[in-house]
Amino acid sequence: PDHTPSIVSALESLIPLHDLVIVTGGLGPTRDDNTRFAIAEYLGVNCSPSRTAEKWLASFLKHRNQNLSAAQKIQTLLPKGCKALRNTLGTACGFKFTKKKSQVFIFPGVPGELKKMCSDYVTPQLACKSFILEKSLWTWGWSESRQRTAMNSLEIPNPFKFSSLPSENGLRISLRLPLAHTCNTAIAKAKRDLESLWKQLVI
Repeated sequence: PDHTPSIVSALESLIPLHDLVIVTGGLGPTRDDNTRFAIAEYLGVNCSPSRTAEKWLASFLKHRNQNLSAAQKIQTLLPKGCKALRNTLGTACGFKFTKKKSQVFIFPGVPGELKKMCSDYVTPQLACKSFILEKSLWTWGWSESRQRTAMNSLEIPNPFKFSSLPSENGLRISLRLPLAHTCNTAIAKAKRDLESLWKQLVI
């Protein structure tokens, strides 16, 4: 809920346990938008105007022939020590901080804005650490139970992950290989291993 003690409590329980925490919503100009102040309370700091956020907001409104209202100025307040993150689709900028080895991102809750900011700031960070190689295909006229029976003798070694997902379009089978090492040699070997096991699976 938009309740400062609840937000602080959630942060206290999540941050020590996770490398990455994403907080969404509560960054708008209305009375119940308390997230920035809850973050400040958690960090033990005050909120102050961010010149960077002010410039972004002024530019966003100018392109839409709108004036900055007194209520919107609250969206330029950031907890001390937090880094502003530009929101190109809305008026509320996001921000981030690091605490106890956990990176914490705070984004607006509007779905389109949230998705874009996750794509801009979170996905690239995750992609540089690990990714998943995948091979998949659709089958038709083949029930999931028949497929399971036909492939019953096939052994899927770790760390490969096999899945079959029935839907109205047919049955989608997939083979995935999580990859934590991104050096070229590791990637090339992983691709060969995936291709070899995939051939056993579909031929």
